[in-house]
Amino acid sequence: MLVVLQPLAMLVGYAAGWFSPTLSTTASEVSDYLILALVTCLFAALPGRNHNLSRPRPRIMVIAWIGNFLIIPLIAALLTLLAWRADADIRLGLAIYMLSPCTDWFLGFTRLAHGDTATGAVLIPLNMLSQLLLYPLWLMIFGGLKMSTIFSEILPTLGQWFFLPAALGLIIRTLPQARRLADHLIPWILAALVATIFCTNADTILTHPTLFVLVLGLVFTFFVTTYQLGKHLFRRLGVDYQAEALLTMTTSARNAPLMVSLSTLVLPDRPLVLATLVLGMLVEFPHLTVVTRLVLGRRPGVAQKVPLPELESR
Repeated sequence: MLVVLQPLAMLVGYAAGWFSPTLSTTASEVSDYLILALVTCLFAALPGRNHNLSRPRPRIMVIAWIGNFLIIPLIAALLTLLAWRADADIRLGLAIYMLSPCTDWFLGFTRLAHGDTATGAVLIPLNMLSQLLLYPLWLMIFGGLKMSTIFSEILPTLGQWFFLPAALGLIIRTLPQARRLADHLIPWILAALVATIFCTNADTILTHPTLFVLVLGLVFTFFVTTYQLGKHLFRRLGVDYQAEALLTMTTSARNAPLMVSLSTLVLPDRPLVLATLVLGMLVEFPHLTVVTRLVLGRRPGVAQKVPLPELESR
């Protein structure tokens, strides 16, 4: 669903903003409510603990954390250097996208690849907490924001517009069928938010004709690099197939929906950051589908044909 909705939302939003300046102003006002709804649903839809009999493995969790938060930042830094001629906001958007590991749908792809979902379920809160704590640091390193700005403007904004709806989402998550409903709503709310972003900032985004090619090319390079590096690294570490499948998925999938909502709150006047995050999502789902097939091809025994992933939320 995400593959269809996001490009359509971009086109509709841009067309609306181009032909109707009044609608562009209205879209800006609506986006605040969409952010609140999206953050609430993202936390309400967080997967629960896996119910199989296996236990999470600390060693694999450590490897995953090092990969996501130590090795990948180095890759992100090198790739953003390749875009040194691009607008600074495009480079920041690329960095935020690459530095944010997924906290939900990577588990679905891990399951499709017959990976270690028990350890993957425990990685979800670890990935979420780590990236939220590191987000201000990434803004300083890759965005040039000062510490005083982060404490005086960004953190209060996060408290009011992010952490409160996140807490509400965690409460709603305890209600019967709430997680499933939130799962269904997320792609539609995200598409509406993408449409408002492109509607409000149509002129700014389209004055950068190289945006689409540059972002899609670097995101594709990022995915290929992390996959190839991970494949060789995981083998050297001697992990088993289930762990390799999990590690491949958690270092491949990114958390663009959460970063779109988060960055819309703290960087509302930097539309190129938001557009870059949205464009990254266009590459990710097809990439994960291909990676699932490649990983299954290395599964001990007879390789299985992988069906198109049936992920309800995105």
